[in-house]
Amino acid sequence: MTKWEYVSIALVKGLLESGVKTQEDLLNKYGLDGWELVSIVALQINQSFEVVAYLKRQLRNESELANNEPKGNS
Repeated sequence: MTKWEYVSIALVKGLLESGVKTQEDLLNKYGLDGWELVSIVALQINQSFEVVAYLKRQLRNESELANNEPKGNS
């Protein structure tokens, strides 16, 4: 049976913290590490908004669960 690992990224906050210029660049950075976009959800928290992307990739071994940060082309 295929096992998956999941990660969620706040696209607005993620842009500010990652140093990339566009949301596409941020998602592509995760894509280079094998992450596949599953869903995007817009959330309103009090007076602010955030867009959260949910991604998954096939789990090759259990030790990968602790390392879900993208390597990409930093």
